[in-house]
Amino acid sequence: MEAMLEKSSGIPLYLQLKQILKDAIFKGEYEDGEPLPSGPRLASLYDVTWQTIRRALSELVQEGLVRKIRGKGSFVSIREITYSIWNFNGFTDYVTSLGKKPTSIVLTNEIEHCGKGEKRLRLIRARGIMDDFGNHYRTIDTSLISLTQFPDIDRYDFGSSSLYRVMREVSVLYSPRMALNMMTTISR
Repeated sequence: MEAMLEKSSGIPLYLQLKQILKDAIFKGEYEDGEPLPSGPRLASLYDVTWQTIRRALSELVQEGLVRKIRGKGSFVSIREITYSIWNFNGFTDYVTSLGKKPTSIVLTNEIEHCGKGEKRLRLIRARGIMDDFGNHYRTIDTSLISLTQFPDIDRYDFGSSSLYRVMREVSVLYSPRMALNMMTTISR
């Protein structure tokens, strides 16, 4: 875990710490069942209070990535995900498995500079299902993809290609452990 907290960023420290730990878990730095660094060790590494650590770990427990054992510490706890529209097989695979035709309209496809020479693809798509009555859009997906992990992925047409299928096929770095952040919006 090399990332550091940015105390002047405006993002609460517990959320930053949570993301650092989550990234380390998804990168495989901690395997299922392994302990995370102790509270005092995290406090020393990141110069934060015990309250900040407790809140970050509590959020990871709520997300099902960590379990706490009283008197022993916090341990990585990766639960198997059952197949649903929300897992990493993606919308395209899910809709296809139902015998329907998935559709996508790319709303944004741009490269962002993230600092330290890192770049990522910001891909925003309206996702829908085509049936006899037309195209019914169900979601708007925003994906942020590291161009270090997936070089040249920005050259694909994601109006007609499945993002996760392309990731599985073109990259030796593809990992079934990926972070998926969701935000629900309701339109009227």
